[in-house]
Formats: sequence, structure tokens, C-alpha cells
Amino acid sequence: MSKRNYRQPPTSTSSRTSKITKFCVVVIIILTLLILPQYRLLLLINVLSDEKEINTNIIDVGKNEMMNNEKKMQQYFEELIQQHHEDQDRKIKALDSKVIEMEKHIFKNNDGDMSVLKKPNLSLPTMFFDGCCGIGHRLSRNIPVIVFANKHSRMVHALWNDLPWSKFFKDSDYVKMGSNPNEANRKRIALLDIEFFSNNYPPNWYIFSSDISGETNTVFDDYDVDIRGGIDVPEVQAVLASMRESLTPLVLSYLNPIREQQQQSDLKLCTHIREGNNELGDWEIKPWRHINLKSILISTHQSMVEYASTVGATNVTLFVASDNTDSRPWFESNVDTRWKVISPVKKIQKPENGVWFGEANSTTANMLSTKQQEEAMAEAIADVFALGECDALFIPNYSSFSFPGISLARAQKKLVFFRDMSGTSSFREMSQINNS
Repeated sequence: MSKRNYRQPPTSTSSRTSKITKFCVVVIIILTLLILPQYRLLLLINVLSDEKEINTNIIDVGKNEMMNNEKKMQQYFEELIQQHHEDQDRKIKALDSKVIEMEKHIFKNNDGDMSVLKKPNLSLPTMFFDGCCGIGHRLSRNIPVIVFANKHSRMVHALWNDLPWSKFFKDSDYVKMGSNPNEANRKRIALLDIEFFSNNYPPNWYIFSSDISGETNTVFDDYDVDIRGGIDVPEVQAVLASMRESLTPLVLSYLNPIREQQQQSDLKLCTHIREGNNELGDWEIKPWRHINLKSILISTHQSMVEYASTVGATNVTLFVASDNTDSRPWFESNVDTRWKVISPVKKIQKPENGVWFGEANSTTANMLSTKQQEEAMAEAIADVFALGECDALFIPNYSSFSFPGISLARAQKKLVFFRDMSGTSSFREMSQINNS
């Protein structure tokens, strides 16, 4: 049997295309398999990058929110602080307003700005005064001279012949220290009709109201008519205020510690007790000035306690000015434990008898050096003005030493109590005795 030879049919175009297609598919599959992981990786990277960006945005938003909150909080606190400052300013203004209102009543007439006093005409002759005896006596004479001179637009020169005025008072618009003349110059001044007042009141230095001559049955009656009448004179109060403003550092070294100890109290009480300390001369020959110290201390303390109770005060300071060294210790031992008795920071020794500056021609101060005399006088002047800075001043017995304090207290509408002399141990307030 013979073999047949068969020829392969030629490959058609469609068949070739099919092969190519299959090949391409295979290549695509292979490429896909190769590329897909990288794409997936890129996709993952992009996702992570987007997430990071989202987180960053979230963080940025959080930061911005926090910053906004911080700004809001800061603004809130700034507003709070501003509000506090405004409240404080309002309180300070209100306090200033109260102080201004109080100062308006310190002196009668013209709101206490001392405009009741005239500006001296320096082309007119100067008036002069000297200083005699204790500080109370000499001020009770010197102040009327200043008022009298001011009434006539005259300047006054102070000629204290024992201690220089300038050690205790700085020059003011109304009085200054003059050159201390010797006796011949004093006579020449008098001959030239230049007013020189030595330990006396100027004539008709002020026209007082008639009601000061009436008896009150209190210690107030023991003051002479010029002092009683001068206490409420606006010009006297203005002169005293001017003198208080012109106190020298030496005097203030005694006065300011007293003020500092009084600052935190609700009620500031003061008293002046003139016991005499066995003084010779003028005090010795006036029995009406002699007192029973123990009785005075007890009655003064009792009246103070009653007054403090009336006003409901327990945080009380008490300033005691006295020529007797036992007065202040007695109060320290007998007052309520909540009370504070003012203790001097600088202490000046008291003389064994009398006072350092007493009656005319007294030699008691001669045992002191000039420096010690100046210190003793500075302490006395500080006490005089301290008596005028209390809420209530108690006067158990007469002393010209208390005159400036009474006048200053009255100028500030503070209370002044005088011991009753009708057999009781009580005290009566000045406004009541003047109206009785």
C-alpha cells in the first residue's frame, strides 16, 4: 500500500493574530504580576502619606485650637486683670473722694486749705515773738501772734532765746526764724514801734463769741479765755496745721513712730495728764493745779473704756502724754489686753522734779547739753501734735500743753472729752458742754 504524502496547510493570518494575542496576554499577565506589588506598595505609601498628612492636619488643627484656646484664656485673664485694676481704681478713687471730703472739714471756711490765712506783705514791718517756759505755754502765746500778724498781712519772725525755732519748725509762708536780737536790739525794736510780743497775747487778736465765758463745771473752765476762745478759731487751726506741715526731721523722728503704731487700730485714743512732778515755782503756788494722780488715771481709763464700748471698738491704741513717768506704765498694766499703749521709740529721761522746760527762768534744763535740750523739746513738740491726731482726746486736768491738740482735734471733727468737776468721775464731750 502506497504512502500518501499530506502537505501541511499554510498558516492563516487569523491564526497568527491569535498567537500574538495570546502572547501579549501572557506578557501582560507577567507584567501585571511583576508590577502589581510595586503599585500596591506605591498605593500603600500614598495612603500612608495621606494619613500622615491627615494626622498632620489634625495636629495642626489641634495646635490651632489650643492656640486659640490659649489666646482666649489669655484674653480672659487679661480682661479679668483689667477688671480687677478698674475695680481697684474705683476703690482708690472712692477712698480718695472720702479723704477729700474729710479734708474739706478739717478746717472751717475754705475747705481747710489754709486759704483763711493771708499771704504776708513782705514790704510791711515784721512782727516778732520769743519763747518762754514750756512748749504748751509758749505756743499758746506764739500762735495768737501769728494769727494777729496774718490779720494785718504781716510776716512773723520767731526769736526763741533758749533754743532755735529752726530746729523744730521749717520756715513757712507765715513765720520763720529771725536773727535772735540781744536785749538792746529788743528795746530798739520796741522803740521803732515794730511789734514785739514777749510771752503775751496781742491786744484784741481775735473777737471771740460771748458764750466762752460761761462755766461748764468741767476742766475746760480752767483754760484762760484766750485759749478757750482760740480753740475753734479757723485761723488758729490753720496756723497749727501749717506748723504741723513744717515740722523738722528731728521732731518727726519722735512723731512718726507714734503714727505708725496707730495705723492698724480701729480707734485711736489720746490723753494728756499734767501731774506736776513736784515742780517748783508757778505750779507749786497754784493748789488748783495739783491732782490725785491715781484717781485721775482710774477715771480717765474708765471713761475711755465706756467710750470704746459705745462705739464697739476693741482694737484700740492709746497714746499717753504725761510729765509723770508712772502714767503710761499704769495704763499698760490696766487696759484690755487687746488694747495697745503706744510706746516711744526714742526715750528722753525725765527730770527728777518738774519738767525740762517749765516756768520762766527755770534752770532745770541746764543739766542737759544743747543736743539733749533739743531732743527733749522735739519730743515735747511731737507729743503736742500727736494729741491732735486721735479719734478721741481725753483731758482730765488743765494744761496749756493740750491746747494745740484740742484745737487740731476739733478742726478734724474729732471728739474732745473734759473731766467733769461737779463731783463725778465722768467726762463730757466739748460739743455738749458748749451747748449746755
